[in-house]
Amino acid sequence: MVHPVGNLTLTFDHRAVDGGYAARFLAFLKEAVELRDWSTEL
Repeated sequence: MVHPVGNLTLTFDHRAVDGGYAARFLAFLKEAVELRDWSTEL
């Protein structure tokens, strides 16, 4: 069985944004994408 796979990438400037903040944002985005019921969107 083939599972849908996608890549999330975040680029940020360490001079402007702390890496921890960027990592938390990416984790939030990953969770939002994984837990959403996409069948209602299609």
